[in-house]
Amino acid sequence: MANSTTLRVSAGASSFRRRGTLERCLEEAKAQVEMLKQQTEDDSGALTRKQQAARERAKRERQERIEQALQRLPELEKLKAKQGKKPEEARASTTDAEATVMKMGDGGFRPAYNAQYATDTETPVIVGVEVTTAGSNMGQLAPMVAQVSERCGETPEQWLVDGGYPAHHQS
Repeated sequence: MANSTTLRVSAGASSFRRRGTLERCLEEAKAQVEMLKQQTEDDSGALTRKQQAARERAKRERQERIEQALQRLPELEKLKAKQGKKPEEARASTTDAEATVMKMGDGGFRPAYNAQYATDTETPVIVGVEVTTAGSNMGQLAPMVAQVSERCGETPEQWLVDGGYPAHHQS
């Protein structure tokens, strides 16, 4: 049996930014990292080594998260274009670049992941797991069948799946 659940992530909706804003944030983050390095060199006695290291790490990690968001944007822009929307409307999170805004069970939209899983119908054993950033289950059955076949050494003859999985290009 294949099923899925949408998992809410800790990234806030306000952490999603478009390309121009992400590029400005990256420049600001780089400047902050450099400024902190300069302050450390100018006044090495003001903070303990631990405090200096923690501040530098925090600034560096923010810069890295913004860079990850910028790296994910081309994928999101292609997705927007495929949906018939403007690619420049694509937004990526500065706290969790892999998170995608998805429709939730309550009808709202929030940052989330789509966790796919397959179980044996006769026992409660999970035989396949995959976490995706796709907002729907469509197209997710074929990868799950391949994973279960590889993991278990055989392909089940029948699958019990919900109505969101079938896609015309899959068998």
